[in-house]
Formats: sequence, structure tokens, C-alpha cells
Amino acid sequence: MRQKDDKKIAQIFSATLQLVEQNGLTGITMCDISKAANLATGTLYIYFKNKEELINALFVECRSESAQFYFKNHNTADAVEVSFRKLFHNIVQYRLSHFEKFVFLEQCYHSAFIQKNKRGISSKALQPLFSLLNKGKQQNIIKKADNLLLTWYIMGCVNETAKGLHYRSKKMSKTTLAFLFRACWDGIKK
Repeated sequence: MRQKDDKKIAQIFSATLQLVEQNGLTGITMCDISKAANLATGTLYIYFKNKEELINALFVECRSESAQFYFKNHNTADAVEVSFRKLFHNIVQYRLSHFEKFVFLEQCYHSAFIQKNKRGISSKALQPLFSLLNKGKQQNIIKKADNLLLTWYIMGCVNETAKGLHYRSKKMSKTTLAFLFRACWDGIKK
């Protein structure tokens, strides 16, 4: 049996991300993906037996990559606000600099394509954020609300700003980033 070529997998993933941003997750077919990846459709089926398998594999890769990016330079010894600021800035930076992956992940969360066991990866990936929120609650800094509710609030602030800036071809200024952080922090702190 032949080994799968990592370069072809990267081609497939890249083509899928571009197509999802342009047409949405449900608006693409395996044929579309193979054409965009410059591969024969039969070759695509060697790598992924169907669109669902491909989408789930790409979801796992993008989710793992994004979580690593979010928590780079994360130090559990930092004060809650300092730690949250680093995390918040990383999330914003990831969404703006990896927009196709952000759009893909967002669409995956709202689709039936992602298998239940793959959705669990997302919760595991966010454990450092949940730990930070719990630390803040214990120190009476963060509102005593469900961590998922707090996370949805945080991500909603970031997501809508990232999309607004991207689709208007604007850059995130330091002033806008400072305002966004302050608005989000004020929304979750006690």
C-alpha cells in the first residue's frame, strides 16, 4: 500500500479552505475540491473516502493549530487580566491572519458535518481558557457564569470584529484592539 503524500494533503486542505470561504461548507463537492487542488477526483478519494471525512480531518488540524496559537506564551502564574489579555490578543491575531481557517472552523461549529467525537476536541483545546476563567471566578474577578457562556461572549466579540475588518479590507489598529479588549474584559469581569 502506498504512503499518502503530505504535500497532497496540504493541497487538498488549502483548496478546501479557499472553497469554503468562497462558497460555504455545504456549497462544495469533492469534485470542486479536486479541481481546486489540481488533482484527479480519484486521487482525492484515495486520501478521503468522502467529504465528511475530509472536513473532519481538516477540522481537527485547524482546531489543534488554532489552540496552539491561542495559548502561545500562556503562563498560568500570570495575573488573570494579564493572562486574558495575552490570550485575547492571540485569538484576534489568529482570526485575522488565518481568516480562511477561522471561517472554516466557524462554519464547522454550525454544521452537521463534524462528528461528535471531533467536536470534543474543541472543548479539550479550550481547557486553558476554562482554567483561566475558573481562576478568575475563584479570585472574584470574573463573573460567576458558565464557562461556555463566557467563551461564546468572548468569541462573539472577536469573531464579528475580525469579519468586519476582513470584509472591509481594514487593518486592526492598536486603538481598536485596545477598545475591543476593554469592552470584552468589562463584559466578563465582576
